[in-house]
Amino acid sequence: MEASPTVTVVVLLSAILLGVIIALLQPADRVRIYRMKQHRQKFADTHNNTRSMWGNASRVQKMMHQEMYERDKLLTNYAWNSMKLSRLNKKSKQY
Repeated sequence: MEASPTVTVVVLLSAILLGVIIALLQPADRVRIYRMKQHRQKFADTHNNTRSMWGNASRVQKMMHQEMYERDKLLTNYAWNSMKLSRLNKKSKQY
């Protein structure tokens, strides 16, 4: 059974149109999937970094020592500066 030329043209055009629509929709899905993948990866990286940071005892100890060093440095600077200021104050009162 032979199909009429108009039916053939309509079927061909509808197939082409359907192919174009599918081709146009596909990259949007790919971009969305890629963005979701990136988001999940970022979340996983953050979670793993914080978990490993607190799970690693030597790293926590190193951070604590660093904080102690910074605090001691600030306190030493404060004590040194206040001592210098008190000496200057005593000298200025003598004259």
